[in-house]
Amino acid sequence: MQPLIFSQHTDSEWLSISIEKLSRPALPEWEKALWRFILEWYSPRPFIAVYTSGSTGKPKELQVSKEMMRVSAGKTLRFFNLKPSDSALLCLSASYIAGKMMIVRAIVGGLHLYVTEPSSMPLKDFHQQVTFTAMVPMQVFEQLKEPTSFNGIEKLLVGGGAVSSKLSDGLQTCSCAAYESYGMTETVSHVALRCINGEGARQTFVPMTQVSVLLDDRQCLVINAPDLLSEPIITNDRAKLYPDGSFRIVGRIDNVINSGGIKIQPEEVEQQIASFFHLAFAISSVPDSKMGEKLVLVVEEELSDEQVSKVNKLLHESYHRVHLYVTLHHFPQTGSHKLDRPALKRFLLEHLSFVKQL
Repeated sequence: MQPLIFSQHTDSEWLSISIEKLSRPALPEWEKALWRFILEWYSPRPFIAVYTSGSTGKPKELQVSKEMMRVSAGKTLRFFNLKPSDSALLCLSASYIAGKMMIVRAIVGGLHLYVTEPSSMPLKDFHQQVTFTAMVPMQVFEQLKEPTSFNGIEKLLVGGGAVSSKLSDGLQTCSCAAYESYGMTETVSHVALRCINGEGARQTFVPMTQVSVLLDDRQCLVINAPDLLSEPIITNDRAKLYPDGSFRIVGRIDNVINSGGIKIQPEEVEQQIASFFHLAFAISSVPDSKMGEKLVLVVEEELSDEQVSKVNKLLHESYHRVHLYVTLHHFPQTGSHKLDRPALKRFLLEHLSFVKQL
């Protein structure tokens, strides 16, 4: 497998190479996405069209400047001490910001970029030693079934979704230095990082250079990065700030469940019971005439009364207790493979007869 080395060709040559690659009728879609982005990057247009993940609705198109992407790439290169000729692996779709930014980092930093088809186990047939790669939590979870496969990775960036305690535990024995990222399409990749394993492991995110955060009156994070953003970004991510300037994400305010006047963050409840489940699960809600909303545990497998009792013992608060549950074999997902919580709520509302009382 030969890596892409962007310094080997001029901008005009990369344009020609991209056009030639895209003219091949048998080219798979994931490769088309790669070459479409390279074609767009080397074009004279100063902006790149990117799409939000669709976590809270239909993905939106944004126009992001190439200069903003270069600044973001530079921050990552410096943080991970990546040098020209270091190797990197792109195993994410180039259709989304995370994959695009891996390519930009390779271009800006002079990295040798290996490219593989995005899959749930991207290291299964990949045997090169690489300095740096990025994966989504689902890929890391599946790849941990073969933990020695991470031996060829020096630095791992995990983004695109929250890292569960189970995933974090699995990475403790891996030789690679693993980091969880916090960011979004609007910030062109991460603006804060959390070391997951090794001596520097911590529970909170540390903002990157020239990035600061504060909370608004909803207790949602506001991001200020004057070298990257033209104005602060007000997020819908509820967070807790700490005296050292770091922060922890509690959950999205869009997902809050109001049960009997108590506002419950489903992500927090899920974190408490994550150690119990080996298959997919989620906390959602259904309307209730007395409580307003009632929590529903959605699971991929049937649970016995004894199992439900064990789940409830893991919960910190009595109002988090599970009284309703549904078995669902296919969880709705957004285009970027995150749990589509609004779609899950709609499904439960439309199929209330399937909701079981415990």
